[in-house]
Amino acid sequence: MKILASCLLLNLLALHPVHVSYTSIDITAETGEISLVCKFFTDDLKLLFYHYYDKELPFDPGKDLTTNEVDLISRHVLGSFALRAKDDKTVNFSFVRKEQNEESIWLYYQGKFDQQMPDTITLMNTLLLDVFEDQTNLVILNTGNNEKGFRFNYLNREMKIELKN
Repeated sequence: MKILASCLLLNLLALHPVHVSYTSIDITAETGEISLVCKFFTDDLKLLFYHYYDKELPFDPGKDLTTNEVDLISRHVLGSFALRAKDDKTVNFSFVRKEQNEESIWLYYQGKFDQQMPDTITLMNTLLLDVFEDQTNLVILNTGNNEKGFRFNYLNREMKIELKN
């Protein structure tokens, strides 16, 4: 069984040499609503859940996730990605849906600031960093009139970001 698991791991690692995730954050300043979309290589996500939870999640295109799968995925993703306002309170996100093709999976979440839109936020992004040492997490932050890009990796896991100029 260990040989089979090792072969599976080597095959998954050989499928694509780049380990990158992409996260898009859209904040509506007037309402404080936040749309969060995380894109992963499907095989990277499969490996993560096999490695950490000993679960083989199917991630089949066109098939919805079960409630238990959504709970497990969301617990891990939202434990590895956090958006905090200046009062250091983390924004709570709820799962909306997933989209998928043969190579990638998009996970959609919705959240909202508890109070008015803050001047500064802190982003923490450690998605897949403990699985792949060469993992890069790209984040695009859109606040309506301003769009900024950020790069997270093994050495850069958290950033303080000014929203209002």
